[in-house]
Amino acid sequence: MPEELRKQSLMRLEETVVSSRVRLARNIEDYFFPVRMSEEQKESLLVVIEGLCQEESFCQKAGQLLFQRLESIPNQDKSLLLEQHLISPKLFALPKGTGVITGLAGRISVMINEEDHLRIQGFSPGFDLEDAYIIAQNVDQAFEGSLPLMFDEEKGYLTSCPTNLGTALRASVMLFLPVLSASERLSEEIKKLAREGYALRGFYGEGTKGQGSVFQLSNQVTLGMTEEEILLELEIKARALVEKEWEAMEAWSEEDRFRVENEARKSYGLLLHASALSLEEGIKIVKDLRLARRLDLEFPLVEGITGYNRLIYEMQPAHLYEQQTIGKIYREKKRAELIRKTLLSEA
Repeated sequence: MPEELRKQSLMRLEETVVSSRVRLARNIEDYFFPVRMSEEQKESLLVVIEGLCQEESFCQKAGQLLFQRLESIPNQDKSLLLEQHLISPKLFALPKGTGVITGLAGRISVMINEEDHLRIQGFSPGFDLEDAYIIAQNVDQAFEGSLPLMFDEEKGYLTSCPTNLGTALRASVMLFLPVLSASERLSEEIKKLAREGYALRGFYGEGTKGQGSVFQLSNQVTLGMTEEEILLELEIKARALVEKEWEAMEAWSEEDRFRVENEARKSYGLLLHASALSLEEGIKIVKDLRLARRLDLEFPLVEGITGYNRLIYEMQPAHLYEQQTIGKIYREKKRAELIRKTLLSEA
């Protein structure tokens, strides 16, 4: 690839990919899958895993991890874990007998007794599936060296859902797709990807919608492929989808471009002068101004993309909560201050 095209491709990826995640599903011998476990079995497993997290040999392999029972976490803190994608909506809603392990400054989480006994997740900012995999793999190897995991020579890791058999590895990238999502092309891409063994879902995964035009692209096939093959194929799909997003923008008519620029200018004005912002308003501002970066509109905004990526999570309600100051208006004021401080280079 010519150097100029390589630089263009890297720029487009940086501007479009928010984060990467790798999830490994693991189950432990002599326990039913969580859907069939009794309260006693769930408690027994929680005790075992909590004990592991306190063992020096385990921590040397996995790193310093924090074990918590979901039922002991205040709802506000649990909501924060959900907004950070450290737990799933399903785990958030489950009753007693569940837990979560976190560490590495939010780059590792292990959901306990969700759909499987262990769902180990590694996270990395931007487009770096390899790094996310290494993070998850380190913790996985620590568990594998301490617990008898369900494994079959032909089927691979045994999981509660047959679609996760084999490596039981699901990888995903969060993509900012404002152009495709504003047209019928997104639904066409979703159908095409599904036929090829991939899913394009909403901000919180299955059954959710895109928030601020941010979507999750993930693999659906885990059997018959190695971890490396899964990651490589997903990377190829992500790169192709990113190119389609930018090509769709380049195909805009003058009217399309004027409309988008006008929305960006209105959002910039609102950012400058609003004393408080609802979540919907904040999401729209960040989306419009992130899209304005592609159009080279001359707003005095921060040069890097990191702030935009952080705001996707940090503007959510639980991130703005303070125990001593409760109320919707307070959160909306704090949201306006946060977005202004993060995006305005002169703030």
